[in-house]
Amino acid sequence: MSSDRRHSRAQNERRISRRIGWLAPLAAGAVLAGAATASAAPQAHVEAGAFDTDVLSSSVFGAQSFRLRNDGDVDIVGMSIDLGDTSLFPDIVFDPDDGTPAGDSATKSFTVDVFEDPMVVSDPLDNVVLTPNPTAELNSPNGLGFSGLSVKFDDAQALPPGGELKFSLDVDPTSIQGTNAGTDPTTTNSAYPAGAVSGAELHGAKITIEYEGGATQMADLTRSDDFTSTTDLPSETAPVPTLALASGVTAPVATPEALQSILVTGPAGSAGVVLVAEGNLYLGDGLPGVDIDPFEANTAVGYTEYPFTFGADGTAIVEVMLTNTSVTDLNPALFAPKTTGLNYITVFAPGAGDQNGPVSDPLVVQLDPSAPVVVPPTTPPVTPPPPVGLINVGPGPLGLDNCAPVSAPATGTGGTGTIVLSAGQLRTNQRIGQAAIRRLNAIQKWLDDGIAGNDLCGGTLGPRELGAGLAQAPGAAPIPSKADPRALQIAKASGSGTITLTPGQLRINQRIYRAALLRARALDKRLSGRLTGGDLADGTLERGRFAVPLTRTVTATTAPAASETDAVSLSDKGTPIVLSAGQLKTNQRIAQQAVREANALRATIQRGLVGTNFAESSVTTADVR
Repeated sequence: MSSDRRHSRAQNERRISRRIGWLAPLAAGAVLAGAATASAAPQAHVEAGAFDTDVLSSSVFGAQSFRLRNDGDVDIVGMSIDLGDTSLFPDIVFDPDDGTPAGDSATKSFTVDVFEDPMVVSDPLDNVVLTPNPTAELNSPNGLGFSGLSVKFDDAQALPPGGELKFSLDVDPTSIQGTNAGTDPTTTNSAYPAGAVSGAELHGAKITIEYEGGATQMADLTRSDDFTSTTDLPSETAPVPTLALASGVTAPVATPEALQSILVTGPAGSAGVVLVAEGNLYLGDGLPGVDIDPFEANTAVGYTEYPFTFGADGTAIVEVMLTNTSVTDLNPALFAPKTTGLNYITVFAPGAGDQNGPVSDPLVVQLDPSAPVVVPPTTPPVTPPPPVGLINVGPGPLGLDNCAPVSAPATGTGGTGTIVLSAGQLRTNQRIGQAAIRRLNAIQKWLDDGIAGNDLCGGTLGPRELGAGLAQAPGAAPIPSKADPRALQIAKASGSGTITLTPGQLRINQRIYRAALLRARALDKRLSGRLTGGDLADGTLERGRFAVPLTRTVTATTAPAASETDAVSLSDKGTPIVLSAGQLKTNQRIAQQAVREANALRATIQRGLVGTNFAESSVTTADVR
């Protein structure tokens, strides 16, 4: 048998051996065993961006700018990204190193930067690139670039549960084709900063994930605060929302009026977010650009979000402020953009975490002080106003000022020093894992003891959460109440007996740390929009926890069933454990990750819960004083 075939077979056997299901409940010090659950839950998380704070110069050209993480329990075998006409700005394309630059002169082909499998215990969890690597195919030609990217994993090495792929390639607007490197403002004919696509400009791009067995999921990327675009799959199941100028004027259009009323349509009674991205058109000094359409932008200079709630008829009027930012306020470029003040407006329905609904097509309105006032049609569309006296909730985020101050949880990756193969290091690892377990036990008990009214930030429960017996009433909003969450009761560390440095002990410890990590993720899933009124202690919610005034439609109701933390179980097919410093380091990194995720959950609770921690229509009269 050739070495390549032996390697492929070993990869496949290793991939099968690390298949896991959701883990059984974990108690401190327990040794877990069990089989995978019969039902499969495919889930994934996708990010695209430079993970930088500079909206102008950050670029997905750098390493690890595209990230795919398997958050479910089914292997991922493929992913596709379709920029097409759905991304925020038009004519944004993948620009590989194929000799025909679609944008500026800097190009980069699909590059695997990191391919991590946290359950391959024979390898450390640093930025290890496993082989064989996934491959990619570019499709849907657009100019000299491509609108589509398809990533396929080798049959011997799919992306397993908990695994993460990080890759990079160039993305450019076609309008700057033929210019010099876009990130250097001093270069002659540079299109700075149009060549630096940060990732937020991919808001609205289509993501498709293919799982082992043939199941697929689709979602739209949505812009995040750090100038990236992200999505969780499966996404919110909602129709594609739409938007238009409430005046009846047809967009795209230029206007001297900064304040604009936007008519949005979407799921009745649900939350929504209008995103306004101000764009400029940079082409390089004295260059005409390539295939430029009216109102075309290629560079984002700022973003503003306007949260709101769709009315009972599925519509809402959202007032937004257009911007036209002075170039001198943004960068020291030697030339000005050709066009400024191009406001690209979209709407989407936010969900728990990054599990958002689909993104609308953009509406483009240019703020131009010299433009004439546009007269609407003589018979503008009639938009029914909201019911008299009801509060239009927004802009948000709702009530976060009424949460308790909490220090940000530590997010570091732990120590980077030398790991020595010793019983002392084994004991250190155990203490890290036990710290995670004690905190997770306390969080579980905090939830199961019953959430009280003081555990919520005031003014964060909105129409979305109102369930049986409750409805929004006319009048002024209640005075919000400050959060004063119950303290977590974390058990003290207990002494440990003699431990022996053996492969068997390393296996026991690793199973416990892996189980703790998956238990932390099950608790996070419960807190991400799955809590219900059944988790609340009856009659403890005062009116100040709500963002709207309430009326009781009936005097009493039965609270819905409380949520539950998904049970977890761990199967192990005998993956070899080697008594080595590298194996100790692997175990330590798994334990440290469990501690980090437990700390993030603790911060969520100590800050105070908010409306989005609860399922829709799940708070009832049984919960209100």
